[in-house]
Amino acid sequence: MTPQLVFTLAAPYGAFAVTFNAANAAVKATQLAPPKSALVGLLGAALGLERLALNDLADRLFVAVRTGLRPRPDPKPDYHTITPPAPPRNSGPWTRFEELRPALSGLAEPGAILSNRHYWQTGLWTVAVARHGAEGPTLDELKGALSCPRWPLYVGRKACGLGLPPDPVILEALGPAEALDAYGWPWTRHPRLRECLAELFEAVERASGFDLRYDLNYPGAPQTSLEVEVVDEPFHGGSEARLIRGFRPRWVGIASTAS
Repeated sequence: MTPQLVFTLAAPYGAFAVTFNAANAAVKATQLAPPKSALVGLLGAALGLERLALNDLADRLFVAVRTGLRPRPDPKPDYHTITPPAPPRNSGPWTRFEELRPALSGLAEPGAILSNRHYWQTGLWTVAVARHGAEGPTLDELKGALSCPRWPLYVGRKACGLGLPPDPVILEALGPAEALDAYGWPWTRHPRLRECLAELFEAVERASGFDLRYDLNYPGAPQTSLEVEVVDEPFHGGSEARLIRGFRPRWVGIASTAS
């Protein structure tokens, strides 16, 4: 049995960055499933960690995510203008402020880059987290941070807040599938929510099975003939920031619809 932290991720509106999607890109697309980096970033925000600490956090956690309701792409992207960056000459990581320093100080003509940012509508997932090794935050610390986050929690972009509280719990199960199944959905955990979440509940009931993604070495993870290496590298740190995970798009062992 493996101790695991399980929580809800739900939002009416959000975006998950595509690999190598820079902040100053002309088109910022979105994935429809949360990558590990997005989930680690959410936990990092709850803990109050700086961006450069997220790689270490990712290395110390196994993550699995189950899709209850796959979001729909929003047909209308958000239009922005972006001041072009002027990266500093040093080779280390830098901040957006340092990129803009020449324009802000009047030493460079700022100009503008046109940018379209894509979003999705109405997504629901449950997430399981297990520790990798003895270092890093404990599951109790992660649970406390999600219950009372140090920084605001949002889904990909700051304008996209959570639609429901994370409602974290710690439980023991053989693996992520069993933990997620035991955790259930918001309306199974809190029956009085079923009426006000009726549309969401009915949409999940209509879904044809659940999608499960997980770290390849997650303790107790199901065996699968489909293992895909995913480069998930939004953080500074070069090749060391690569996060590899496997997924099985339609795992029948978890395709039960809890009511």
